[in-house]
Amino acid sequence: MFDRAIKITDFLLIYIAPYHLFHGAFQIEGRIGGVIYFEDIKIGLIAVSADYPPTDAVKYSRFTEMIQLSAPNGNDRN
Repeated sequence: MFDRAIKITDFLLIYIAPYHLFHGAFQIEGRIGGVIYFEDIKIGLIAVSADYPPTDAVKYSRFTEMIQLSAPNGNDRN
């Protein structure tokens, strides 16, 4: 979204157990943002105000959890 490393501040995250849902707000360089993540299906969405000072324009990005497997080593039976 930013083409460089950024620092997230004022991150407040809550977990709503019955829905396996994480939801939170944060700031990035004075911009406001929010995130939702569904733990059971491993899918989320992040949204960040596109401009500073914040406007109604928003950048969105969907994401999924990916499992990183170790390299095969000859001892694997799977």
